[in-house]
Formats: sequence, structure tokens, C-alpha cells
Amino acid sequence: MQVIGSRRKTPPAIDHPYTAAAKVWSLADLSQNQLVITTSVHGHYPAVSLADSTDTKLSQGRLMIAKHGCSAGQHCVVLPWRKITGIDTSKRLAGDPIFLGAGGDFVFSPPKNAAFVRQVGTVLLPAVDGAIILDVTSESNHKNSMSAAHVQPAQSQTVGTLPVMYRFDVDASGKAKKVSLNFPIHIIDVWAVKTGDTSKTGTITVANGKGDLFSPLSFTGVDSGDIVRVTKLPTDGRRSIAGGHLSVITSGKNTACQIYILAEREG
Repeated sequence: MQVIGSRRKTPPAIDHPYTAAAKVWSLADLSQNQLVITTSVHGHYPAVSLADSTDTKLSQGRLMIAKHGCSAGQHCVVLPWRKITGIDTSKRLAGDPIFLGAGGDFVFSPPKNAAFVRQVGTVLLPAVDGAIILDVTSESNHKNSMSAAHVQPAQSQTVGTLPVMYRFDVDASGKAKKVSLNFPIHIIDVWAVKTGDTSKTGTITVANGKGDLFSPLSFTGVDSGDIVRVTKLPTDGRRSIAGGHLSVITSGKNTACQIYILAEREG
């Protein structure tokens, strides 16, 4: 008679993948769902500290999520992703990004004092009793998880930062939506392509919340399709921080155009 041993089947993951959990040694007091980062080893186990966006060493590396609270100097379990309910997301939209904050916490806006801006999750259900997912797996492919710090120059003359480009669509009334910044940038070029009717008078500048980023673009006598370029950028004030924004300031009539801003990503 052949005895067939039974095997316990692993149930499919719902809120978190327990089969992908890891046992680690905690170097700090942890609360449930805080974000941690591997910083060393303790015996055979990875040792983790609280992740922190204000510290480059605590924001770039292998992140995990605390499955439960534990004290410093104890073993605990961490997860690569987790669905969390009971979070107030009433002021958010489904799909909005969630970012690494300070002291292991997550935040809904890019931290203004971040040394490294890193997306760590997404809003699932916008409600007072809403739901989010924290996902720090490599395959999450968060749009803000990439940083200029990950790109190394091929040779000494190569600029080793990620180029980014922003576009303002300025309408006939001279209005354009603000551009929010999810990471710090350093502006290196600005130009505008005229649209609509020929301008008799008018100027346009772009500001970053602290003042104008360059001298005004003159639109006097500029026809549709003409390109107007900034001829001089200031040595200071071209950097804008994460969590800030760029906005357009116009004067005169018929300043409709598309403004392009080329910048280097710095975080």
C-alpha cells in the first residue's frame, strides 16, 4: 500500500505575500508598516534601520515594510509589498503616488527636504477609510523610483544626470497650469514656440516660487511658429526643490505659446 503524503498548499496573497517575507534584525524601534532599509548584517540576518528620505544612505538601497512592530535588538519580519486599509486618502485620487518620508514613514507629496525622492506606493481607494499599497519591489517600476544618482557617467566629460523636459501650454489669455516637481532639478535651457496670432507686445517669464528663473522672453512682433530663446540664465536660482513648482507669468497680449524647459534631475 502506497502512502501519499499530503502537502499544505500556500494560499494566494491578499494583503501581503507572506511567502516572500524576510526575517531581519532590527536596529531601531519599528512600528507596523514603517519602511526600513538594509544597512548591515547581524549574524546570518540582514540588519535594518528606518528608511529616511532626508538621508542619502537611508533612502537609496533595499527597502522593505515592517510586518509588525518590534523593538531595537530583536528579530522581526519584513515584506516587499503590502495593501493597507483604514488610511485617510479622501484628498487623493486613485493612482496618486506615495513617497518615502522621514523616520520610516510614507507621505503623499514629495518631501521638500528630501535628499532622494523615492516613490514607495500608490493610492488604491480614495476615501476617509481608504486603501493604499506600499510596494518596494524592483518590478513595481514606480515612475519616481529612478534618480540621477543611479546614472554613472560613461567618461569624465559625460554629464551623469538624467535630463528632464517640461512643457507649458500657454493659452491666448496668457494662462498655463503650474508644473509640480517630484524631484529637485537644475534648469539648463528655456525656449518658447509661438502659437496663435502675432504678438504686438508681451513678455513671459517662468518662476519657481522664489522668483524669476531668467530674464523675460520678449514676444513683441513674434509670429506663430517663431522660436524665442532665453539668451542668459542666472548663475544662482536655477535650482528648484522637490515639492516645489514652476509657474508662468505673462504680460501683454497674444502671448499664446508652448514653453519648453530643459533641466538636469538632481535627486
